[in-house]
Amino acid sequence: MKGSIEPGEKILANTGKISLYGLKRNKTISRLVREANHDDMSLYVEPGLVIHEDDKIAVLSSSYDNEASDFKEVDYYFNETG
Repeated sequence: MKGSIEPGEKILANTGKISLYGLKRNKTISRLVREANHDDMSLYVEPGLVIHEDDKIAVLSSSYDNEASDFKEVDYYFNETG
């Protein structure tokens, strides 16, 4: 994905003041509530997350393969059902 940051160990170091901007999230991590396969077009996560159309998400694998991850843009999210 163009402009993405490769997964792995990252550090943000600062010796002065730092300000982060954007929408405050009540939760930034979720687990899938249904199994997802490689060719699935939808992912099912828990309801009540602050996810909007065009948000970018990382889908990480539970394997030890650091290449087994993907990044996607959200098409839609149903807040009531996940």
